[in-house]
Amino acid sequence: MTSELLLRFTHILRQALKLAPEQGVLAAVSGGRDSVVLAHLLKEAGQNFAIAHVHYGLRGAESDRDAAFVASLAKELEVPFFEKRLDPADFQVNLQEKAREARYQWFETLCKEEDYGAVMLAHHEQDQAETVLMALLRGRGSKSVAGMQLQNGKRLRPLLGFLSTELASYAHEAGLSWVEDSSNRETDYDRNYLRLVIKPKLDERFPQWEQMLSRQALQWQQLQQLLNAQSRSFAEQVIQINQPHWHQWRLQPLKTLPYADLIIGALARPYGLGQQLTELLIALQHLPVGKQLVAGKWLITRSSQGFDWFQPGAVTSVSIKIEGLGSYRLPAGELEVATGADFDDSWEQFDEQVLKFPLQIRTWQEGDRLSPLGMFGTKKLSDLFNEAKWSAYQKATALVLADENRIYWVVGLRRSTFALRKATTRGLVAFKIKHD
Repeated sequence: MTSELLLRFTHILRQALKLAPEQGVLAAVSGGRDSVVLAHLLKEAGQNFAIAHVHYGLRGAESDRDAAFVASLAKELEVPFFEKRLDPADFQVNLQEKAREARYQWFETLCKEEDYGAVMLAHHEQDQAETVLMALLRGRGSKSVAGMQLQNGKRLRPLLGFLSTELASYAHEAGLSWVEDSSNRETDYDRNYLRLVIKPKLDERFPQWEQMLSRQALQWQQLQQLLNAQSRSFAEQVIQINQPHWHQWRLQPLKTLPYADLIIGALARPYGLGQQLTELLIALQHLPVGKQLVAGKWLITRSSQGFDWFQPGAVTSVSIKIEGLGSYRLPAGELEVATGADFDDSWEQFDEQVLKFPLQIRTWQEGDRLSPLGMFGTKKLSDLFNEAKWSAYQKATALVLADENRIYWVVGLRRSTFALRKATTRGLVAFKIKHD
């Protein structure tokens, strides 16, 4: 007789995951009870699948035993078997995190090379509850608190709605065998500590806690989807991408929203800030203009409109010798140098008899000063930038026309009082930037 568990499992494959029986998938099998149950259910459901096993080599002979067991299981079920052996030396620091990264990377590569559509993982409701509780205890963001999803890209978790006790009953009734990982009895790892020390106390006091957290995770996932939809609707109003390494945010569209901080957090997610930096970003909106936050490769500045995002590492210094007339290539455009008697306002003009070549177009430097037209004395360029409310990107990419002694022109901002056109001027040297 077909078990109720198999019927529910098959329904998830066909309805929730939209998998046809002939579609090939990988089953990640460690050799433990849950992954063995997953493999048997896939076989019983008539799904086209293969078994993939990662041999970390961290437990010596026990790791060899597990690999041999999973290989024999694949032979018993008459499905293809793939094994990946890793070097234990690669997992001496942040063992669990690095092992997880290596495992998923191999699964992704294997799916691509062997033409499998997805990888099946054996996480169940108890795993989900533990994941949510761990995220709460570690102060993770809303996405982490929402736990694991039934489908996340090519990662499928068809057992996520099943109780651990249901899987244990199925394994017992089917007479399945599996192997035990001795490291699961060590409480050094947080998840094991939660499972071995905390779970029994919670089970005694709150017997339904796993089901409740698992259901709550599903609600959080739905709320997360709603938040993502809301943030997408605001993205075009808030984010202006001037360059791949220079973005500007206008926060005015969010000003009256009671959940504006949630939208900011959601919009910041693609920047890879993480929970702590996201909280600092949200706080930055309440600080004075000019305050900054370093977030990975981004330098975020509080601007009068909102946030100015800039990647300093994406900007290189410029130093181009201007020998005379002609065209000169700049990082984001072309510099045209010409002579004549008259030019329109798009050209910056200097007296030909006073201005002498060679000159230089270069990146400005701290300490650079200019004698601004219309002012007495000199002024630091940094002060001119601040007065003009230039962004961090504009400052970092600012160019000047200069010789060894003075600056004649801060491109796009001000020119100096030197070599002005006068009534006695007979010819002009003019400069024009043509942006890409």
